[in-house]
Order: sequence, then structure tokens, then C-alpha cells
Amino acid sequence: MVSPGKREGKPMRSWRTAPSKAWRYPSVQYGHAGSAVAAIVLDCDDSAARANAIECGQVPLPNWQTFRIANGHAHVVYALAAPVHRHSKAALEPLRELSRIEDYYLQTTGADTGYNGLLAHNPVPLLYYPELETVWGREEPYSLEELAEVIPVDFAPVEPMAGAVGRNCHLFDSLMQWAGRESNARYDVLHKAMAINRAFAHPLPENEVRDTAKSVSKYRDR
Repeated sequence: MVSPGKREGKPMRSWRTAPSKAWRYPSVQYGHAGSAVAAIVLDCDDSAARANAIECGQVPLPNWQTFRIANGHAHVVYALAAPVHRHSKAALEPLRELSRIEDYYLQTTGADTGYNGLLAHNPVPLLYYPELETVWGREEPYSLEELAEVIPVDFAPVEPMAGAVGRNCHLFDSLMQWAGRESNARYDVLHKAMAINRAFAHPLPENEVRDTAKSVSKYRDR
């Protein structure tokens, strides 16, 4: 998925295109791809909080930071050495650990909890280079263990499961509990999933809700 980004006086648009053409646009979907999370992308408007967290070692050096030159707002990216999967056969423990990491990084850098992690600034924009600037950091992607090393033992998030991955985990857990009750066996899982998602302050994209409902339905059928 790609987008020309926010344009004054025009609504935000996005569409799918071939990978060979995607990197021509200023906004590209690469953090969340299909059923996998390939990178943690933080939407940081508070430049002071972001810079302090990195300089003081509260979070490690990002793989890259792409800034909107006009206002200094940045997308801070940590690429994952091994993508974390969210399909029906995926292990849940890596997803829960990613959610914990996301909670800490969001809180520490002052990043936007409403950001869904889908469309991110293109670090190598070919058509809109004057609008964006990228600062490159660590070359090697991170393992979950490395990203978790900086989290204090006594860390307690102010807003648990605040990020997109956390909301996905909460949706799955809530649906599994609901679907496991015999009294709900005749009710549609997707309908319940949509209701839970509407209760979030920042709802997940509809396709993610459908994928989660599909996974829970498979568990219930088995």
C-alpha cells in the first residue's frame, strides 16, 4: 500500500501498487505486511522526547529516522530480524513480547498511540525528496531480545497495549474468551470482533479485525 501523503486541501488517499513502484511514493506500507510485523514504526511528533530517549539510551539507536522537514515530525523505525506473525497458526508469545516492547517504546519516546503502523514515511523517497529527510542508524535489524534489553524490570505501562500490536493482542484475547463460551457458539465471531474494535479509542484497520476473527473462528471450529 502507498500514499502521496497529506496534501493541503486534499483528503488522504492510499492504494495498492506493485513493489517495484511502491518506493516512488512518500508513504509506504512496510512495517506491517500481510500477517506479519516486519518493523516497529513509531510516529514521533515530540522531537525533544524522541531525542532524549535515544541519547540517554532509554531506547536503542533506530535503524533509521525519517523526518518531515517542515515540522521535524519523524517516523522512527526498528527493523525486526525475524518478522512476528499474526496468522492463525502463529505462536502467540512473540506477539505478546512485541506488544510489551511497543508499549515501552511508545511511552518512552512520547510517540502517538493512535498511529496504526501501516503507512510510514519512505526512507528513500524518489519523487518527494525535498519533503523528507532520513537519518540512518544501525545497519543490522534487531531481535526481540535486543529490543527488550532496555526495558526496566519494574516497567509498568501507563496505558497497557496502547499500540497497534497491543490492540491486536487484546482483540484476540477478548474474542477467544468470548468464543470459548458455549452460550456464544451460535453467534458470529466477526460481528463481535467489530464491536470490540469500535470500543478502542483508535480502532484497528478493518482487514486486521477480519483476519483476527478468522483465526478465532478456526480455533472455535476445532
